[in-house]
Order: sequence, then C-alpha cells, then structure tokens
Amino acid sequence: MLVFDVFVNGKAMCRAGAGEGVLTAIASWLGSTNARGKPRPETISLHVSGIVNPDQHVTWLDQFPVKRGDKITIEVLEAENADEPRARQRPSRPNPADHPKLRLAKRGKRASSS
Repeated sequence: MLVFDVFVNGKAMCRAGAGEGVLTAIASWLGSTNARGKPRPETISLHVSGIVNPDQHVTWLDQFPVKRGDKITIEVLEAENADEPRARQRPSRPNPADHPKLRLAKRGKRASSS
C-alpha cells in the first residue's frame, strides 16, 4: 500500500497509509490578524488524514503544532502496513427533507435560485 512517513525535525510522527482511497498531508498557517485586522494568535500546524473503506475519514495527526524553522519531511513509500489512525469517523449525510435543493436534485429536477 502507499504510505506517507511523516517526520518533524527528524522525529517520526506517523506512517499514514491506505490500500485504496485518499491520503493528505497539509501544513497550514493562520496569520496573526483576522480579515478585519484584529489580532489573533498565529498558528502553524500539520494535519495528516485520509478517506478509506469507501467513506470513512481517518486522521493520524490533527492540527499538530509546528513553528517557523521546523523541518517537515514526507516520504512517499510502498509498505505492507501503516500506523492505526488516531481517529475514524463517518461523515454525516444531509437529510434531503431538510434541504429543498437536495430533494429536487434527487428527483432529477433543477432547484430554482430564489
């Protein structure tokens, strides 16, 4: 299976892997001011997750804090196994009865944009 071996400053953080599905490794930065110019804490984080078993979201690292100067390494490898995800969840499905556009789409009709 395809795996991501993820390291921060040389320390192994996780081996994320999926036989079939999706794998992602995302470094995110949130600046020190919001859209209105108000101050907030700057955050930099690492997120490693995926989608497996046709519709299950899995997470190995969730908003793991990193800082300026940290070295993030992702090795893309073929391996027989991966670490067990720290979290698994099935996404919630919207109820078409609560959403008129979904009801109409399900019937093959187009919703008006009122």
